[in-house]
Amino acid sequence: MPTFVAPPPRTVRQPAVQHVPQENPTASRPTGTMRTMPTIRLFASARDAAGTGRDDLQGETVGAVLDAATHRYGSAFAAVLSTCRIWVNGEPAGPDDPIGPTDELAILPPVSGG
Repeated sequence: MPTFVAPPPRTVRQPAVQHVPQENPTASRPTGTMRTMPTIRLFASARDAAGTGRDDLQGETVGAVLDAATHRYGSAFAAVLSTCRIWVNGEPAGPDDPIGPTDELAILPPVSGG
C-alpha cells in the first residue's frame, strides 16, 4: 500500500506595502491617526464657494474656525456663510462654543424643496 507524504508547507509571499500619495491628504485619513485640528464639512453652496467638501482648520472656538475658513476661501464663501447653519458633532453650535481636534463642524446652507 502506498504511503501518503504531505507536501512541504508553502511560503506565502506578502505584497510590498506601497504608499500612494493623494491629491488632498485631508480627504481620507488612515484609521487610528491623531487629528490635530477640527474637521469642517461643507455642503451645497458652501462647498461650491470653498471649492472643497472637507478641510481641517485651526481654532479653539467655532467662530475661530469659521474665521479661518473665511480667510482661506474668500469673500464668496463669506457671503454664503452668513446664511448657513453651523453644527458641531450633530448639534447646533454658536461662534463662542469650544471646538476640539476630534470635533466635526458642519456648514449647512439653507435648501429649498421642490
